[in-house]
Amino acid sequence: MSQYHVIETQFKDQGCLVKALKEMGLEAEIFEKGTTLNTTMSQKHPIAHVVVRRNKFGGYGDVGFEKTATGFVLHCDDYDWSENRHKKFNLEKLRIQYNKEVVRKVIGKSSKYTEVSCEQLSDGREKMKLKVWEF
Repeated sequence: MSQYHVIETQFKDQGCLVKALKEMGLEAEIFEKGTTLNTTMSQKHPIAHVVVRRNKFGGYGDVGFEKTATGFVLHCDDYDWSENRHKKFNLEKLRIQYNKEVVRKVIGKSSKYTEVSCEQLSDGREKMKLKVWEF
C-alpha cells in the first residue's frame, strides 16, 4: 500500500523551484494559501503551495511542495519517490536543475558574470561555465 512521505529539501526560492520543474517538462500550479493534494486511496491529504498534478507525469499521486519558515518540504507518494520510476519526476534531477536556476538568478542580478555553457558530466553531475566580465 502506498503512503505519502514528507521529505526535507533545500529548496528555498519558489521562483527557482517552479522554473526548475518547468525545465524538466513539469507544469507546476502555485497556490499562495496552499491546496490539498490528490492522493491514492483515502489518505490524509497533505497541503502544498507548489503542486505538480499526477496526470502531468503519470504518478500515483500529486507531488507537492509545502512552504515552511525555512524553505519547502516535499510531499510525495512513496511509489513515486522511492522507486524513482518516472523519467519526468526525479528528485535528484530536480535538485540539480534547481541549483542551476539559483545560479542563473544570482548571475542575472550582476553584470559581472554571464553563463557560457552547461554540460552534464559522465557521473550525472552538471558543470556550468561562467565568464567574468572585466571593466
